[in-house]
Amino acid sequence: MNYQPLEIKDCAVIPIATAIRAQSLSELRDKIAIIHEDSIYHHFWGRFFDTQFKNTEFHNDFAWWSHHAIRDDFLAERLSMVDPSEYDNLDQLRAEIVRLINDRLEELEFSPSASRDNQFHFIRSKMIVFDTPQAISNPMELVQVVQQMSATSLFYHVIDAKNRNANQQDDFCSWLSQYGEEYAPLITKLKSADPYFLDPQNIKEFYTNLFTTYFVEERVI
Repeated sequence: MNYQPLEIKDCAVIPIATAIRAQSLSELRDKIAIIHEDSIYHHFWGRFFDTQFKNTEFHNDFAWWSHHAIRDDFLAERLSMVDPSEYDNLDQLRAEIVRLINDRLEELEFSPSASRDNQFHFIRSKMIVFDTPQAISNPMELVQVVQQMSATSLFYHVIDAKNRNANQQDDFCSWLSQYGEEYAPLITKLKSADPYFLDPQNIKEFYTNLFTTYFVEERVI
């Protein structure tokens, strides 16, 4: 049987200002309810493209703003625990964020506000995808190739793929599926992996270890 290689891509994002801002928590809720889904995507995943990102406590921009702008650590913690991988689409994710903010507003019975200098600025992102010289023709090459991939390339093939592919699988799973049941245990491991709470700098280490464990420690190459 002729198996198709996995062509490795990389990507970059161009942030686009929307001119939409929120100063109070109720304004934030109202704007989240109507903002383009590309903005929801950016404020959850944009940190993977921020080379200066060092915050490991708050995993999305809404949680960060709740902590730094309105000093509501209780809400910030709730928002930071939201894992977008658990939702089928961005509208479901949007609805969960709106629900959490609504719940907090009901608890507070007022809408806390940030200073004018700390308003929440909604950003959209445009993704640019480009080819690389790399391609995987044999699953056993995964360990070596992943070690050479950039964090943004892994983002494209793992995280973005789950939103891009109709089967909601990452590109590794989709590609390995052509081999039938041979790599079913590896596909199971990949499906159970959740890289969202990883630091962008650690995503390569995570997948290198995953493939190394499977091919080197659990199988004989």
